[in-house]
Amino acid sequence: MIGNIHNGDGIIRPKISYEWQDNLKTWIGADIFYGNQQGVFGQFDNNSRVVMGVEVSF
Repeated sequence: MIGNIHNGDGIIRPKISYEWQDNLKTWIGADIFYGNQQGVFGQFDNNSRVVMGVEVSF
């Protein structure tokens, strides 16, 4: 979590990952923006998102 105490806004970035094997990992996370539209993070309040990924190493 990153917060701006002056504008009362911020971002929360939870993430869960699972390592299937030594060289294969999947994950899911989110970028959740909150706060005042005038703030650094609050201006993105309507742009929160869910992200997923796969990591393969050789």
